[in-house]
Amino acid sequence: METYGHVASLFLLMLVGFLSAKRRWLGQEALKGMNQFVILFALPSLTIVKLQVPADAALLKTLFEAFLLSTLAMCVCYAVSLFLFRKQPAARRAALTNLAAFSNSGFMGYPIIEMCLGGDALIYAVMFVASFNILAWSIGVLLFAGKGRAVVRAAFLNTAFLSACLGIAMLAFHIRIPGPIANVMNILGATTTPLSFTVIGARLAGVKLRHLRDRGLPIVCFLRLIFFPLLFLCVLRLLGTDPRVAAPLFLCYAMPSAAATAMQAEKYHTGAELASVGVSVTTALSILSIPLMLLFIIPS
Repeated sequence: METYGHVASLFLLMLVGFLSAKRRWLGQEALKGMNQFVILFALPSLTIVKLQVPADAALLKTLFEAFLLSTLAMCVCYAVSLFLFRKQPAARRAALTNLAAFSNSGFMGYPIIEMCLGGDALIYAVMFVASFNILAWSIGVLLFAGKGRAVVRAAFLNTAFLSACLGIAMLAFHIRIPGPIANVMNILGATTTPLSFTVIGARLAGVKLRHLRDRGLPIVCFLRLIFFPLLFLCVLRLLGTDPRVAAPLFLCYAMPSAAATAMQAEKYHTGAELASVGVSVTTALSILSIPLMLLFIIPS
């Protein structure tokens, strides 16, 4: 019950953001600034700090396995989504495929995993997010951009991926962050939860009932919030994956559609409105789906 209380607290933070946007206390510029702060400072700090743990060969092997499992899961689900939406016009196909295949694993996943599973579980979530950033900004971008324009740069030169690489390198070579810097990074990392969920809640204020009429969205919501996460969990259990590894990977993939999808659609002027609505709708419905997903990994 305590876990569900934590989740309820996170959704109350979303309510704070929602009300702030509705009352116009938070404007678009403020939200953009908060979003950038989380992406550039809070999330990278949290990633690196959580990788400051004693490492041995067994742990590094487990981290590599977590990365590999995450990559395979997203590639398979991407292929399934692409097949299901193959008859859609190009712009809709790009938006719907990415909405279904990629989850908001860092921005929303990190806080929920830390709340529900504890800070130690984040080390495996980092592997999932590193894989997500490579795939979402490579094969994900290809659908929007048409050809591989700046795909390699987008996939590998982003703060989430770079911070994961730096953290893993420091883990492997037993490099410790000096005390004062570590304290600052801990403080920055602690802002991830309140800021990210406030921003998410504020974005939901723009959802209208007419947005729910798109015929592709129910399919996306089912795949993203229910089918793909449970399929991934079944595979993890069939493979005998350690529950301490499987649980955070599963929760990462149980998150709503990635905010990156809306960013990519807007950048390449391809299905921008559908992508933005899809992210908002799956996020709103995750208020119901995430507690349901928790039933599969946390004893009542």
